[in-house]
Formats: sequence, structure tokens, C-alpha cells
Amino acid sequence: MERLKIEQETIGEGERAVLVLTSNGYIDASNVDVFESQFHEALRGDGRQNVVVSLEGVEYINSSGLGVLISASQSLAADGFFCLAAVPEKIARIVRLLGFGDVVKIFETVDQAVAAISDGETS
Repeated sequence: MERLKIEQETIGEGERAVLVLTSNGYIDASNVDVFESQFHEALRGDGRQNVVVSLEGVEYINSSGLGVLISASQSLAADGFFCLAAVPEKIARIVRLLGFGDVVKIFETVDQAVAAISDGETS
């Protein structure tokens, strides 16, 4: 089982700056607390925030990991934009089944998500 890793990068500046969080490995009961705390740490700050979460390297995510994503999307709903990108098909099926894809935009790539935010196409 690959250990959970989360990397962050900020792209752009100002109101359309985008925080890209890239997750790799397994997200399950053994590390969901780490996943959640790293998420909250990355989301600290004032004002509008646009967040893209890339799940490209995630091999497994359980319901508590999805709960962290849902919570993050809800907390950013009023003052920012939250989306998923590069979601592996096996995880995308679960996301669609749970209806999460109805409330959160999902992009095929991080570049597409960043471009949509940069172009103001977040509604």
C-alpha cells in the first residue's frame, strides 16, 4: 500500500489564483486524519480561494476520505471554487454513484480545471 502524499502548488495570482492539491496513495481509516489536517492547513487564509484537487495518483479512497472532500467543497461554496481533476475511473464511478459529481465539477485534467478558473468559467 502506497503511503499518502499531498503536494500543493499555487498557480496564478489574485482573485483567480488556484491552489492545486495533488494526492497520491491510499486514503483510508489509517490516514484520513492526516488527509483532513493537511487539507485544512492548505485551505487556511483569507478571502476567496479556488481549489483543484487532483486525485490522479490516488489508488483508493474510502467514505471518510470522500467526506473530507465533501466538507471542503461545502466550506468553499460561499467564498471560492472547489473541483476535482484527474480522477481515476474506479474512483470516478464511486463519486458518480454517490452523486458527488452533481455538486462538484470534475475535470479530466488539472490544466482544464485551472484554465476554467482562470477564464472565469466556474459557474
